[in-house]
Order: sequence, then structure tokens, then C-alpha cells
Amino acid sequence: MGMKLIFWLKIILCTLLSVQYSASYAQQVLLTWGKSTENDIVNYAIYRKADPNSGFLMIGKIASSDTNYYDSDVRWGAWFGYAVTSIDQSGKESDFSNFVEVNIPDQMLELNEFSGFVQQNKVILQWSAYGIQHYTSFEVQQKSDNTDYFSTIGFVQTVDEISNYRYQYVIDAPEVGKNFYRVKILFNDGTVCFSQIIEVDTNVPQQFYLEQNYPNPFNSSTNIRYGIEKYSHVQLKIFNVNGQEMRCLVAEYQQPGRYVIKWDGEDMWGKKLPSGIYFYQLNVPGTVMNRRLIYLK
Repeated sequence: MGMKLIFWLKIILCTLLSVQYSASYAQQVLLTWGKSTENDIVNYAIYRKADPNSGFLMIGKIASSDTNYYDSDVRWGAWFGYAVTSIDQSGKESDFSNFVEVNIPDQMLELNEFSGFVQQNKVILQWSAYGIQHYTSFEVQQKSDNTDYFSTIGFVQTVDEISNYRYQYVIDAPEVGKNFYRVKILFNDGTVCFSQIIEVDTNVPQQFYLEQNYPNPFNSSTNIRYGIEKYSHVQLKIFNVNGQEMRCLVAEYQQPGRYVIKWDGEDMWGKKLPSGIYFYQLNVPGTVMNRRLIYLK
């Protein structure tokens, strides 16, 4: 099933009263019409068509004591048309009521204030949602600019008793480039639906930065991540505890962006350094950043 919706359709046998959309907790169409004033009416017949150019097909018949009908055989993104007839004691059927139509939207739930931004080389997603007592959890999904399908990257549990809680999910190492995110909402009854899709561009940092290497400590190789906010001459070097330069990993002009450099524990001559504490330094005009790492053979 998917997003939980009811489409309220008001039908009377002569005059269409109104068409109203309302959110609820099941995917179905509710037909409601005015009761016939004829005393010998015993049934109402409900008709539907799934194409404007097709004919009506009867989908149900109910007793005249009821003037509501739920159509649960509907699908997302579909168009449906409805009409109702009355049937008297002799089996004679009236003409169709006024015709009413409904366009069911795609399977999507608009989350409140769903946004994403880059902060310190992390993508932070935030959203809020009403009626939270009907949800169980949120499944966060991601797609890059080079892929066609979303994949699940994590889950966020709902907070009980809070109807407009601000939720957050942090992606520690997002792919460089344009990334697309959506949230899969899981409901208590097992149904699901999807949020709108947002785009977060991780290409251009808002400031220079140097992250802690990972893994740390390391014994074979480690990754050093940094970001450049504008075109600059960049130097990334390894020093020992005495301040001696052991290796120059980067010495060039670089475009704005986010970078990952791998260091294998070797010095500038290709020899493995002894185990111990080392420092790596990012140097751009006007900015110098240092961090410590541990190398274990």
C-alpha cells in the first residue's frame, strides 16, 4: 500500500455536492451521496471507470440504508471516475448520478521543512512530521548523480508523543558531487510511502578544512580528507614529532572541492617509517591546519 490517504467524494443522485481531499490512514476512495427520497429504493449500485474514454463497470452494490462506499482497489498516480445508481424493489435501476472524478497522487508524503546541507564535510538531513503516532520509523535513502536507483543508508526512529519533532540524520562521508536524498516513511500498519526528493551538492566546501584521518591508528594505509573553498596552491605534508618533513603528499594548485589522499606510511624515498606519532599539515595561502595520526606496523 503506501501513503495513507482517503479521497472524500460527495455524490448525490442529481447534484454533485463537493469533492474534498483529506489525509487519513488507508489508501482508498470514499464515496458519499445523499439518500434517495424514494421509499421503494432497496439498493445502490456503484460504478467506476479507470479511463475517461472507457465505459463504467459496476464495482459494488449496497443496501439503501447506507450511503457510503469505500473503494480500496485503487493505485497511486491513477485517475478514476465514479457514478451511483439507485435500484427499486422491482429491480429497476435509475440513471447515473452526476459523474465525479479523482486523481490519486503519486506515492509521496510531503515532509515538513525537509532540507539538507553540508557542514564540515558531512551532509545533514533535517525534517519534521505531524501525526507521528502513526509512524514507526524513517528509512533514509540516497542516490548519486551517476546512479539510477536509491539505496538505503540508515534509519531514524520516531519520537513518541511529539507531533512535530525535528529529526536529523548525518552522513559522515558523502559522495563528492550531487547527491539526492529521500525518506521512506514506515507506518504502524506496515504500509510505506516516500517523501519528496531533495538535492545536496557536496562539490564546493564553504571553507577550508582538514579532517581526522581514517582509520587511525592504521598499519597499512589511511585516508586524509580535506576541502578547498577556492582555487589555491595546496600543500599536504607529513611530519615526525621533531618537526622534520617525512613526505609531501600534495604540492599543487587545486580547484575548489573535497579531496581524499591516501598515505601508505612511506617517506619521501619510498621507505616505511617506524611506528609512532606523526602530524599531517594542510597549508593554503592564509591558512595552516595540523592534525595528529598514529602509525602502527
